[in-house]
Amino acid sequence: MNVITKRFAMSVFAALVLSSAFLGRPGPAAAATEASVNGCTVTPASPYLAWVDGVKYAYANVYVYCWVSRTGIVNAQIMEDDGVSDDAVSGLGSASFSIFAGQTRKVLTIRGRCSNFDFGSAEELYNKARINIGGLNSAWANTSNVSTTC
Repeated sequence: MNVITKRFAMSVFAALVLSSAFLGRPGPAAAATEASVNGCTVTPASPYLAWVDGVKYAYANVYVYCWVSRTGIVNAQIMEDDGVSDDAVSGLGSASFSIFAGQTRKVLTIRGRCSNFDFGSAEELYNKARINIGGLNSAWANTSNVSTTC
C-alpha cells in the first residue's frame, strides 16, 4: 500500500469514527422494539391520543409475554423525541403483574397530558418500557415515533 492510499484509508477511518461520535445518540427508532429478561418479553405499543373532558392526552399500552410463569414489575413512560434531550409526556408508570407460561397480557396503560413541546410543530411521541423479573431489569424497549400535534 503506498503512502497516499494509506493516508486516504486512515482519513476515511478517522472521519467515520468522528462522525459516529458527534452525530448524537440514536433516536428511539434505532432502539429495540422489545426487551427480554428472565423468561419474559416486554413490548410497548405506540402512543395514541384521546380527548378527556376537553383535554388532549397521550395514552400507551404495554404488553408482556412470558414463556414460563412469572411475577414481575413493568415500568413505562411516554416520551417526546427532541433529538438532544427527550421530554417526558407522562410520569413513569409502574405495575406489578403475574403471568402464566405462554400468556400475553396488557399489563399497563399509561397516560400523559399532551403538551406542545415544539411550540407549533408536530410532536414525535414514543413509548418506552422495561420489565423487572426476579430483581433483573431488561433493557428499555421503545416504539418508533408517532408524529402528532398536541
